[in-house]
Amino acid sequence: MKTKIIIFLAALNLLLPKVNAQYAKLLDFTGVSNGKRIYGDVISDTIYHYGMTYQGGIHDSGTVFKIQPDGTGYLKLFDFGGGNGSYPHGSLYKEGSFLYGMTSSGGANNGGVIFKIKKDGTAFTKLHDFGTYNGAGNGFFPKGNLISDGTWLYGLTLQGGAASTGTLFKIKPDGSLFSVMIEFSGNTGANPQGSLYYDGTYLYGTTQLGGANASGTLFKIKTDATGYVKLYDFDDVPNGEMPFGSLISDGTYLYGMTLQGGTLIHGNGVIFKIKPDGSSYQLLKSFSGNADGATAFGSLILVGSSLYGFTSSGGPAQNGNIFKIQSDGTAYTQLYNFPASSASVGIIPNGTPLYENGYIYGTTSYGGSNGNGVLFKYGVSVGINEFGISNENISVYPNPSTDHLFIQSSEKIKTIKCSNYIGQTVDANFENNYIDISNLSEGIYFLNLITLEGSNIIQKFIKE
Repeated sequence: MKTKIIIFLAALNLLLPKVNAQYAKLLDFTGVSNGKRIYGDVISDTIYHYGMTYQGGIHDSGTVFKIQPDGTGYLKLFDFGGGNGSYPHGSLYKEGSFLYGMTSSGGANNGGVIFKIKKDGTAFTKLHDFGTYNGAGNGFFPKGNLISDGTWLYGLTLQGGAASTGTLFKIKPDGSLFSVMIEFSGNTGANPQGSLYYDGTYLYGTTQLGGANASGTLFKIKTDATGYVKLYDFDDVPNGEMPFGSLISDGTYLYGMTLQGGTLIHGNGVIFKIKPDGSSYQLLKSFSGNADGATAFGSLILVGSSLYGFTSSGGPAQNGNIFKIQSDGTAYTQLYNFPASSASVGIIPNGTPLYENGYIYGTTSYGGSNGNGVLFKYGVSVGINEFGISNENISVYPNPSTDHLFIQSSEKIKTIKCSNYIGQTVDANFENNYIDISNLSEGIYFLNLITLEGSNIIQKFIKE
């Protein structure tokens, strides 16, 4: 037993490189050749990182690209323009050999499109044309990400619907059976942005505006469009307003951020957590601007017990930062402040961090050698304790694995949840101590194991 644990921990240690905390620019965006301005995230299949630029490319309407984690091997996969969509404002979703995404405009009605494309840049297919600003039953101007429950793709539009204040929709990956699940208005909220979070039963999301205080809402709904519940009304002071980005989960709490509000009127936004039933709202951090950042145009990620994110302004030079905070709201740390001089490093990070092999990866929408933004990485030292592997009576093997995992434990396991690197719950089939992961895409995942004795153990594994 001890031999297996030692081997497992040694193998895990190899997956967590000892790196110095340092910033490195990986790519300068130039315009026509490789795009410019990113308002979204990069995603990973452990070999390449994939992303979209909002502008640039042949038609100056955005691109899809891939690049290796060390900054080499850049390849432009697609140029947007006109009927195929324009100005993607969000991130890609990877399933099998396809990447799925949305553009904020273009298409048949100039209201944006849903598309898919293979990871090698072939087989681009437009799956859906969004409607007009005030068109019921469709949606207009999507500015977020798609997610999947394995059968359907789900997403949000900022506008459109009967009240012109946004929709929640679902569609099959082949482009069939598009339907609107919610047309937001008034008390239910207005103008959602970002992506949804799925826990296996409910979809969770936020709206930027609307609700009882006109400051945004947090809601949940079942995938069959029943069971809608408004969980929380934001209130500007002190709990924040205009929630932006996406929610993530650690299995107990949902975590998110707002663009504005906080402890001061018209503040600089907050970090919060709340239970999935809408109870136990906690303000973890109120951004103060120059001192510690402001306006977080993105989402958090959870690495062990730490939350990481970007602010797009604030900090000493007012150009944003990379930060870290514990999930209980303690130990807020600015890891990196983007400087006033932007040519060498870029400024104004947007989107959500990607954690992989000891580095935080991200993008800036401005700065760099051409002023069009950059791709960057920032080294963080993450140890075994950061991932909560504090119980020597539990091990998971083989790791990495292609199709299955075994849990070896001297304690009884009560519940098991599997999540990806941004905290979204993913489907994995559990039977006794055997876990079927054959349906998962390649990447980094975490198992949250709750024992009958009350231990909460987080184990990291890699699906090859």
